Amino acid sequence: MLDQTTLIFSVSNLDRGKWEKFSLDMLITLAARVGQKPSLALKAA
Repeated sequence: MLDQTTLIFSVSNLDRGKWEKFSLDMLITLAARVGQKPSLALKAA
């Protein structure tokens, strides 16, 4: 689980457009922590 300092630092990096620093798992975790209901849909290429 993310502590508050990590959450603030992560959101700050996202605000600056540093998406490459985040895994999909981390982005889903962050979204859930701020009250979003993330979902993932996969389809064949």
